[in-house]
Parts: sequence; structure tokens; C-alpha cells
Amino acid sequence: MRRITLLAVVVFALVGVMAFADDMAAPALTWSGSLFSGVQFDNSTTAGTTTAKLWDVDNGHPADFWIDGALSGKLAGLKFELDTTDGATVATDVLYGWWKPIDMLTVTGGIGYGDIYTTPIEGWGHGAPGIQVALSPIDGLNVGGSYIANTTAAAVGADVVVAGSYAAPNLVTVGGGYDVGGDYAWAGVNVTAVKGLTAEVDFEDTTSAGGNMRVEGNVGYAVGSLSPAVWVYYQSVGTAWGVKPNVSYAMGSVTPAAYFQYNADGSMALGANAAIAAEKQTVYVYGDFNLPANTWDFGVNFRMAF
Repeated sequence: MRRITLLAVVVFALVGVMAFADDMAAPALTWSGSLFSGVQFDNSTTAGTTTAKLWDVDNGHPADFWIDGALSGKLAGLKFELDTTDGATVATDVLYGWWKPIDMLTVTGGIGYGDIYTTPIEGWGHGAPGIQVALSPIDGLNVGGSYIANTTAAAVGADVVVAGSYAAPNLVTVGGGYDVGGDYAWAGVNVTAVKGLTAEVDFEDTTSAGGNMRVEGNVGYAVGSLSPAVWVYYQSVGTAWGVKPNVSYAMGSVTPAAYFQYNADGSMALGANAAIAAEKQTVYVYGDFNLPANTWDFGVNFRMAF
């Protein structure tokens, strides 16, 4: 079990006690869970040598198993998650309590929260214990900050993060923030004004030590069941960039897709996949080929939710 520091436990307990003391309605307990795994054949590690292994292609582990729980009332709640990625070690990345002393204010304490840190393409959560204050003075606007403890011997002091987002329904969503301790800034925008259009851009920059700027975007347009799109990125360190056109086609419970990617260093990748969905269960068949390395992989994943 991953070690939870004393600060995380204290903050979690205080938030929970204060919350339920003010929440007269009986809280509701909800549960959910998921299991991702599969089998993959590849020669990606050593070209020319084929290996077979248990593999969840999305998360990079032999298997991923989560149990999520939430205890929620009108004014407060608790959230936790147990997970294992190797079948042997059980850990938690999510353990926090939230409290709404007034309608526009939410106080969150513990680990794994990150509601005000998301942008359209990327999302942030905090593994270290901390406390977050978020304000929502008007519909769609969410601003606030976090005080995050350092839990490693090499770390000095604590960290402060400020961030915010605003969503205008059927128009646009924007968000951004700054990590003071990490000298890290980010921003993003998602255009939702046109039905069927996907238009997302994220900007990230590590401002210390010369900086490392990264911009990525995803633009697509759904025409009936056909969904073509293109993903691009640029990174200032090493002047790296890439472009990845892709297309998918929904046919009831089966959605086949294909992609091609070209990177600044001349490397290329192409692949195809198909997702077969049945209620909360999904079977995912995929194959990828990379040039000039001449490496490949293919496999079958299953994803079970309950």
C-alpha cells in the first residue's frame, strides 16, 4: 500500500468531519470499478525478436484494476480509489474529502484531486497531500489554488498552484494555470460552437532553466458516422514536432479506425484498430508499424467496467 503521509490523513479527516457535521442529509455511497488488460505480440523492444505479454495498451501495464468509491451529501463528500497495475501491489492515488461551506466555495483536502487544473487535452491531479480552494462565483467559472506538501527528502518547502477555467455553453472552454514551485505554466482552449467540430489546443511551458515549450492541438469534424481528425504537436527543446491524421467510422457497436504519424526526426508510424463495445464492456483490437525502425505490435485488449 502506498504510504499516505500524516498531513494527508489529518487534512482528509478534518475536511470530512467538518463537512458531515454541517450536512444533515444522509450521504449516498456509490461504487464503480474497472479492469483493463489484454495480450500483445511485438518486436518493439528489440527489433527482430517477437515477444508476447499481458498488456493494457492505454496504460502501459500488464493489467489495471480500479475500485472507486464516493460518499456524497449536499454539502460534503469523500472520494477514494484503490488500484493495482501489477496484480500484486495495491495503492491509492485518490483519497480526499470536499466541503462546500457556501454554494460558490469548495474546499478539498487530501490527494488525487485536480478539478481546476484540466485543459481540453491534458489533466492534472496531485499525488502529494494538499488542500485546494475553488471558487465558482458564476456558472461556468471555476478559479482557485492549492497548497501542496512536498513528501520527498530532496524537496524543499511546499508548492503553490493557481489555476482557473471558464466554460461558455455551446461556445468555448478555456483554462490555464501556473505551478509556482515547478515554474510551470499551461493554458488550453476548446471550441464547442459548431456541432460535430473538435478544436482543441493546449500550451505548456517550463519557464525555468531556459524553458521547454510544448503546443499540441487536435482538430476534427464528424460527418455522420465518419470522424476524420488531425493531431499536431511542437516542442521547443530539440525542435521536435509531429503530425498525426486519423479517421474512425462508427458502425453500431463496432468502431474501426486508422492513423498515420510523421515526426520531425523522420520517424513514421501507421496503425489500425477497432473497438467493439457492449454495454460497459469493450474489446479493442489494434496493430501498429513503425519506420525506419521496422518495429511492430498487435494485440487484443479487454476493458470491463462495473
